[in-house]
Amino acid sequence: MVGVETYQVLGFPVALIDYATAWKWVFERAMKGDRAYAVEAANTHVLALGRNDIQFQRAISKFDLLCPDGMPLVWALNSKVPKSERLNDRVYGPTLMLEAFKRSSNQELSHFVLGGKEENLQKLKQNFSEKYPDAKLAGTGPIVRFAREVPVAKAVN
Repeated sequence: MVGVETYQVLGFPVALIDYATAWKWVFERAMKGDRAYAVEAANTHVLALGRNDIQFQRAISKFDLLCPDGMPLVWALNSKVPKSERLNDRVYGPTLMLEAFKRSSNQELSHFVLGGKEENLQKLKQNFSEKYPDAKLAGTGPIVRFAREVPVAKAVN
């Protein structure tokens, strides 16, 4: 199982991770099938919001993996590690999500997408069902639902 080092950035444990390792981390845990795992491609806005909004902070703190989706986070991480371990790029959330859907097609895996406005989540759901008809989208919801202990894991499993 892929392990990932994390470093505190704005009070949150952000992973020192690239795309290849992130996809491997996600896929290995999904195939393990023991529970639902929450992955966030976080940028500085997300972390700053988490510092200032207690409900959002609770939600973010429940995620299993926070990927650096923004060069300021990459720079912050790179300042904490030797040159040989530094990241070259961010892990852009939409790209990571699309790859997860693509890789899970025709498999017994499902996704639950958290975040954004309800109307945008519905558009996303429609687009994914058209582009990846064999991928299972168990549901969508605003991130505040995650903070309020809504049983997302039951929907995914």
